Amino acid sequence: MKKYFFFILFLILSYTLQAQFVKIDKKALQFLTSEQKVNVVFENENILFNADNLSESEFLTHINKKITHHKDSIIAKIWQDSYYLHKSIENQKAFIETLNVYSEKYNHIPKFVINEDSCQYTLKIDTNWMYYGYDAGVTSQPAKLTITISFFKTNSPDIIIDNAIMKKVKGFAYPDKKPPMPRLKSMQNSYTNAAHKLALTLKKIKH
Repeated sequence: MKKYFFFILFLILSYTLQAQFVKIDKKALQFLTSEQKVNVVFENENILFNADNLSESEFLTHINKKITHHKDSIIAKIWQDSYYLHKSIENQKAFIETLNVYSEKYNHIPKFVINEDSCQYTLKIDTNWMYYGYDAGVTSQPAKLTITISFFKTNSPDIIIDNAIMKKVKGFAYPDKKPPMPRLKSMQNSYTNAAHKLALTLKKIKH
């Protein structure tokens, strides 16, 4: 219980320290104040992993071998299926829901919706890099996420209105699995924290 309390305290402090703004051109994004909805698309096809920039196939092969060695191939397959679920649904859902929760507090910020190309403008989230962190008891590392965000007219995706890179956004989750399985919830929380940072930045757009 004591360990859990200090972990939660660590989460709160770390989350507060992370709440910094994204470097965007607020004048270029003033169009957002007149929109009711903005389309959101996610690009997850060229992600690199860990300090040595593994490709996705290399990373999954590496993790599969580790889990199979320490556990078994069935558990390795379950983890990989969960990974794909988080990649295609859970991480995106966490980002959008968090962005809208905070943005709804400011009446000049539109609602963000996934894959609704009837919207005049689109926000693209391009996932560049991931590190899942670890928890070895006496020492731990949070997950880290690097994404590129881009705004453009939905019918003109090659003309970028503004973009920014959010580097190594941290994500924490109380340990629920033993090594060597990366904690998918930690990465999901990195997306949550990235959305929170973006919402705080959009708040500063004048209307």
